Amino acid sequence: MAGLFDEPSVSYVHVAVERGVDQFPDGLTYGVPERLHPLQIGQLITVPLGRGNTPTQAWVIGKTTNPLNLPKGKETKQVFEKDRNAIVLPNELVELAKWMSQYYFTPIGPTLATMLPGPVRHGTGLVTRQLVDLATDPSNDVNVTAKQQLVLDALAAAPQSERPMEPSSLMKLAKIGSRSPIDRLIAHGQLTCHHVTRVEATWFRQSVDTTIPDQLTNEQIAAIDAIAATLSGYSSHLLFGVTGSGKTEVYIRLIEHAIRHGGTALYLVPEISLTPQTAARLMGRFPDKRIAILHSALTQSQRHQQWSLVADGKADIVIGARSAVFAPIQDDNLKIIIVDEEHDQSFKQDQAPRYHGRDVAIRRAWMAKCPILLGSATPSMESWWNATRRKISTLHELTKRAPGLVAPEIEVVDMKYERRVGEVGNSVLSRTLERAIHQTIATGGQVLLLLNRRGFAPWIACASRTCGWMLKCDHCDTSMVYHRRKPLEEAGFVRCHHCGMEQRVPKQCPDCSKTVVQLGAGTQRVEAILRESLQIPDEQIARLDSDTTRKSSDLHVMLDKFG
Repeated sequence: MAGLFDEPSVSYVHVAVERGVDQFPDGLTYGVPERLHPLQIGQLITVPLGRGNTPTQAWVIGKTTNPLNLPKGKETKQVFEKDRNAIVLPNELVELAKWMSQYYFTPIGPTLATMLPGPVRHGTGLVTRQLVDLATDPSNDVNVTAKQQLVLDALAAAPQSERPMEPSSLMKLAKIGSRSPIDRLIAHGQLTCHHVTRVEATWFRQSVDTTIPDQLTNEQIAAIDAIAATLSGYSSHLLFGVTGSGKTEVYIRLIEHAIRHGGTALYLVPEISLTPQTAARLMGRFPDKRIAILHSALTQSQRHQQWSLVADGKADIVIGARSAVFAPIQDDNLKIIIVDEEHDQSFKQDQAPRYHGRDVAIRRAWMAKCPILLGSATPSMESWWNATRRKISTLHELTKRAPGLVAPEIEVVDMKYERRVGEVGNSVLSRTLERAIHQTIATGGQVLLLLNRRGFAPWIACASRTCGWMLKCDHCDTSMVYHRRKPLEEAGFVRCHHCGMEQRVPKQCPDCSKTVVQLGAGTQRVEAILRESLQIPDEQIARLDSDTTRKSSDLHVMLDKFG
């Protein structure tokens, strides 16, 4: 019986298919025909799977020269093809995926798939460009016209750094209005032409922060010196510093040490919203270094662009949220990993593989033989235990605030007492807060109001105290949140923040036919109070939540305006 292909296999590979197959943790074995030989570990390929030989994407996780001991008359199936974008994950990521597969009880194929962003897999933003240059050995038997000579002279006079160049740029340089002279020179062998594939993406302008502290505290200097001395191998460190003690400055100085050692630094933050300000500070301190930003709020082209920047070894610093722990930094090039606010629950992934970004970062640092620094003002219990009891992590403490920083004054206002003494305001903001807002704006200051609920009202309930009815989602059994369609319009709708289901606001209670009321407050209601009750102009108010910042550029624009 002939095999699936007439071409014989010249080698064999173990692959992890992107299916929920966990019976073969070491991978399935496939033959490699000569036209695809050799394949690399970490390469994305397509293989036939099952009785129907369904084309399925898979990852190469091992190689072998010995075929399986199959029954007589049977042969090993062969790899269909390589990925068209020639995607190859570093060996360190492949080994990390194997560990995650065992530790988090997830098949290795889907684990590897998690490490590759969708835009990279689908080639989003890839544009093929044509580049031309002078031929190294042109023919002397070709008659060159006047316009063709202008093209040759312009290209010869161009700086070497700008060659080869695109035909459109060459047309402007030679001051010709048609491309035909360039095409004729290519056809006659006077110019060489080749095509390149480049990631094209429109990147946002990032405002940078060039602030450098005048001096460091003794605790900062001690922490920097101790951690910098361990850059040549794996070590784990916990930086326990009070708010305002200068932890970020410690991070920046250590990144500087890592770059000086010729490597790349990986900087993880818990929230996407923290990425712009952190990136702005790094860009200001390292203006001549390449900084790659990886998080899910980027456009597809931007994600592909930044991922390729890291994969090609052109990024000195990689910063991002949880998924940036899978940055394709080249093997033996990672010099330090920093996990800021390591206690934050945002580092946990709630879909398979359900990994913890901090713990995966620790494992990756161990594989890369580089130090990892966990920073927090309120460390997690496990990190604190590892540093103080188990002694598998070194504790560094910053007990004092950085020079020039003072602790804020905190005032707790009893709104019930205000009402008893006649200070009648609205149900959301106290009279004390209202006066402070007016005073701050009058003196040219800025105000930050923090509320952990979006929408206008978190609950829609019956006005009768004896009824107890509350509007809940039919699918999730959670309260529906009321949203105004426009800031000053009463008309609105209710939405479930879990499944996204929307419906109109009921006019009366379905149980007792009484009217319904809106209870609680969200960011939209606070915005309405500022406009309607406190008479603050629209141009002085900006609401920042997931309803107003649909794109990453919206977030950056708003933060830049406030800054």
